[in-house]
Amino acid sequence: MNTIKILLTLSFFFILLISCNETKVDKDPISNITTPTTGIPEEVKKEVPLIIFQNSFLTVVPGTPIVEYKAIIEEDLLQTGEGDFEIYNIKDAQQKVLAYFLADPVDNELVGDIYVTSSLAQTEDDIHIGQTFGDLVTKYSTLEVHGSEIESQTFATVGNLSFRIDEAHATYDLEISAVSKEAKIIEIVIKR
Repeated sequence: MNTIKILLTLSFFFILLISCNETKVDKDPISNITTPTTGIPEEVKKEVPLIIFQNSFLTVVPGTPIVEYKAIIEEDLLQTGEGDFEIYNIKDAQQKVLAYFLADPVDNELVGDIYVTSSLAQTEDDIHIGQTFGDLVTKYSTLEVHGSEIESQTFATVGNLSFRIDEAHATYDLEISAVSKEAKIIEIVIKR
């Protein structure tokens, strides 16, 4: 009889111990995947790179209806030397801005160019913000380089991707040699 009481008491404490385990379930609104977490500190979790494709970032694709992304975007205003522009910030599950896009200038109901600003994002070829123009030249031999006359911004383009370089050039047509190999990539643009 004492053995049964002891076993019942131990079973009760064991069940109580298991039920007190602090497990949360997080649902990522971008991927719609539910994952359990167990109180692991954020600094221990490995960052998963966000891939920038030639025609999309996350699920956002130029030329598709903006309304499809209302769960992950937020309207904002971008003020530049060329004027004020309505933009749509693309946010992650923690509400951090990863990128933004403009509406298509032909049809303002559609996604236009996407501007990736997060250093966590990288292209399929492992190019990311913070790398140098020299890294870009090494990876892509067919780069086209252009400056902008109004804001003196510099872009290197390959396919649908343009890499904004942290070096001012007001001349539109540039030779690759005109840009410092040490200049940093500060933004990656997916063209529509």
